[in-house]
Amino acid sequence: MKHLALFVLLCTATVHAAEPFGLVIHLEGEVFVTRGILEFDAQVEEVLMWEDEIETGEDGSLQITFDSSFLSIGPNTYVSFEKELTDEGEELYLMNLEEGSFRSKILNFGSRQFFEVVTEEGRLRVHGTDFVSSFNPDGGEGFNVSVLQGQVAMGSADASMGTAFDGGSEDLGVTMLSQNQVGGLSGAEDINVGDLSFEQVDELKEELPVPGDEDTSLALDDLGFEDVSLDSFVEEIKEEQSEIVDETEPEDDIITETSLILELEIDRPDL
Repeated sequence: MKHLALFVLLCTATVHAAEPFGLVIHLEGEVFVTRGILEFDAQVEEVLMWEDEIETGEDGSLQITFDSSFLSIGPNTYVSFEKELTDEGEELYLMNLEEGSFRSKILNFGSRQFFEVVTEEGRLRVHGTDFVSSFNPDGGEGFNVSVLQGQVAMGSADASMGTAFDGGSEDLGVTMLSQNQVGGLSGAEDINVGDLSFEQVDELKEELPVPGDEDTSLALDDLGFEDVSLDSFVEEIKEEQSEIVDETEPEDDIITETSLILELEIDRPDL
């Protein structure tokens, strides 16, 4: 009886140690969650726990919200989550990426909170940013990150990220990537850095959407206007600006004047 009582006590402690991590807000296709010895299909409004493992099928994807931030996980992806408190008082949200792709939009983190992505090839650390990352250990593409907004610190798998955002990245072998930059690691310590085009940014957002992406659209229903959007005009403005840059010497000042004319269907009897 004493052994039985001890066994029950240990099981109870394990259950109580589980801590919620996030909430599934959107899901498509096959998505599986492994929690301890349990494996089950994920559902919308599913509460995820720290140390949960998530696997998506070929047609699977999901969006997760946590601490007012968002994750968009793509098909053929295997990830797990951990929470860690360092000796320096930092709170780390760790995402262990074994393979696949995801987008992370980190918002409202405290000054000592960081989100890290860990793979066998390299690791990332962010404080508050929007980025897309992928890892393909078998396809030769390696570990990659595309920064849509903010800054990302990228280093090898054993890199020390502790002071990456305190001006110490050069001494640690960590590379800082800024908005519209892409970095990659593939079997080498050197990180290849390049630039992202407007078109590439739009494609990444379409592949891995998160709430808030449609910030260039205007909702004018309350004013009685129907089917009005600035999306198409924004694309035309980008193309015009690109042509101006190509035809202008680098040292010349560039002045862009944009005229925007909307034809609106007004359904407001009181006007």
